[in-house]
Amino acid sequence: MTNGATEVSGVWRNTGNGFTNVPIAALPGNFDNSLAWGDYDNDGRLDFLLADGAASQLWRNNTALSNSPPAAPAGLSTSVSSATAVLKWIPPADDHTPVAGLSYNVRLGTTPGGSEIVSAPALTNGALLMPRMGTARGDSIAFSNLTPGQTYYWSVQAVDTGFAGSPFAAEQQFSTGPLLIHPIRHDTGVFEFDFTNRTALNFEILASANVRLPVTNWANLGLAISLGGGRYRFTDSGATGQLQRFYLLRERSVGLARTPQTPVK
Repeated sequence: MTNGATEVSGVWRNTGNGFTNVPIAALPGNFDNSLAWGDYDNDGRLDFLLADGAASQLWRNNTALSNSPPAAPAGLSTSVSSATAVLKWIPPADDHTPVAGLSYNVRLGTTPGGSEIVSAPALTNGALLMPRMGTARGDSIAFSNLTPGQTYYWSVQAVDTGFAGSPFAAEQQFSTGPLLIHPIRHDTGVFEFDFTNRTALNFEILASANVRLPVTNWANLGLAISLGGGRYRFTDSGATGQLQRFYLLRERSVGLARTPQTPVK
């Protein structure tokens, strides 16, 4: 950059409350330049490439401190509603990056270990293929317009601000519908819906007026009735007078949530 007369280059460190200059001896002045960070020698320290129209220089970080990759995310869970799935995880710890500074790469596929839907720019051991932040922030990501009746496989890794990628978490899987068929609210206020899933299963229905409550706080309304051929029906007489009500369908035999968050309007 230029201050109007002299070409200068500088590195500034984010302290959380502002920025402080990091003095680097012999850092050349530049105008209209580009800078890219990356750990080119894989020693846990970010190096940088400085380039302008005349020359390019690679600067190696030889400070004493190094950066370790974060731990893998834990507590992976999936919330599925029709053709939409919300994938959620617990952020891990990192030696230098606070939790709020972590980003994430999510892999989603239709085969075990696959990335047919979304691929992560990293090797299977978590090493990043490109020095950049992950594509997701926070502790969850949503995917919509998924294929009905499809089983999906997913995992996630954390990426710290030093562009170090964590190992991928243990792979999880979930399945989509088609689930709801012709939900109806009768004149009496009773709510009734049919859904499809695999045959010969027992599904219990949970309900809550607040979708954000933990599942342990949802009311268990009992089993859905099997109509045969993989079709089920549930009638909720307790919906009378409720402005809004959410349902979870849970496979009773193994306790897996199958169709969460179906609101009654």
